[in-house]
Amino acid sequence: MPVDIKEIVFGCIREAANLDLVAEDTVIVGDKGALDSMSVVTLIVDVEQKLTDALGKKVSITDDSLFNAGASPLKSAGSFVQYVTDRVSGK
Repeated sequence: MPVDIKEIVFGCIREAANLDLVAEDTVIVGDKGALDSMSVVTLIVDVEQKLTDALGKKVSITDDSLFNAGASPLKSAGSFVQYVTDRVSGK
């Protein structure tokens, strides 16, 4: 069964932000972001752990581009899913 990265990421965002619904345009960080800095760290760790469990191999999604203030993939749920998908596929 293929791993649904979007469902894993959205589920982790729902948990971290205590939201009932997450959409592609849900803001994660920034002025109207759903998460503070500590919650972002928790989100990243949770996504890595759930992907590691689902894929059966160690997954790390952190690199310098994750925290790039100008173009961070953490700006929206959709951009974070794309970022995680790229990291898992080795892009």
